[in-house]
Amino acid sequence: MSLANEAEKHQSKNIEQPSACFDIPLESRLLQKSPLSPLDAARLILELLEATQEHPLDNRHACLQHCRHIIQSGAKQFVKEKQTLPFKDVVEELMLFKAHRRQRTLSEIRQYCSRIMRHNPCWDNRPLRHISATDCHEAIQQSFSSLSMQRKAHIILHGLFNFGMKRGWCSSNPIQSLVAPRPIEQRIDSLSLTEIRRLLNTALRPEHLLCAPAVGIMLWAGIRPNEVTRLCWQDINLADRSINIRAQHSKTGGSRHVSIQPVLLSWLRRVSYFMLPGSSIVPRAWDKRWRHLRRSAGFKTWKPDSLRHSFASYHLKHFRDLRSLQMEMGHSNAELLRTRYLSMDGITSRAAAQFWGQKIMKPSPATGQTSTTAGQTSPAAISNW
Repeated sequence: MSLANEAEKHQSKNIEQPSACFDIPLESRLLQKSPLSPLDAARLILELLEATQEHPLDNRHACLQHCRHIIQSGAKQFVKEKQTLPFKDVVEELMLFKAHRRQRTLSEIRQYCSRIMRHNPCWDNRPLRHISATDCHEAIQQSFSSLSMQRKAHIILHGLFNFGMKRGWCSSNPIQSLVAPRPIEQRIDSLSLTEIRRLLNTALRPEHLLCAPAVGIMLWAGIRPNEVTRLCWQDINLADRSINIRAQHSKTGGSRHVSIQPVLLSWLRRVSYFMLPGSSIVPRAWDKRWRHLRRSAGFKTWKPDSLRHSFASYHLKHFRDLRSLQMEMGHSNAELLRTRYLSMDGITSRAAAQFWGQKIMKPSPATGQTSTTAGQTSPAAISNW
């Protein structure tokens, strides 16, 4: 029986007790199992009332009800605070929960969280529930110097605290009250039709032909360079005219279908001489081969998302459907498209029509067509795939 219940029991009974029972006052008997004295208990009650009372309590019953409510609320909060884990343990639990994700994603989470703990040693054993928005802001500022890294750390911590809330290790997400830093985006211009033709003609040369399918997919489907390297031929459905980007292959962790436009369909039929379901879209030593192809096409400098930006700009100019473009690109909203991807300078309606037409694939006289025909490939080409 609790001390409070025992006190009510004694007060409700109006029975005469032997005189020996009155040698020890009732309040002292109730506190016999506690190290507190009646004076300590009285002080605690007064402190509780001073800290929480908004209006004077005019009767004993109201005062008891008020104190009981505050004590019960405090007890629940005390139990909640016990249900938490140190930050480093939450990181390990998050890694286990996301074990199905790509290795690069897992390495990135581990790297950013480890860096936060390295620059802020007190975070290792700090309970997740006790980390405030101010703590997060200071930790991000101390651990990362560039705006892009600070933004990435903001995203990773936001996901970690959401995970902690679902597990009951914290009651709120302190990152939600912070404004994520917005880095200054570099302008990436779309390629001109002349540059695109030069790139495609170079891809049709025998020494670069193994790279041609990936080049076409990046140009006419707008798929991210890293996503292309994870694609297999079984993800390409020419009959349905769609490319399946699986969740584990996507940058954002969500699957999507990207349309194969007629120009891309013709290109893939032209350059895809064999399509083994389990084989990769890109050949071995892809980075080296892709870099060599660009240099052979006359590009001295290259920005990684040039083809993706070109796809977005020519798509919007020709189809005039921002919502459809957003879905093709795999963006959750159209804001990123407007602020970063769309570079419409110099792109006319005629140029956009040519981009999505068949004539753009015709090789220039200087380059000439490759003698390899559809359905044929040399043993050397297969061994290099």
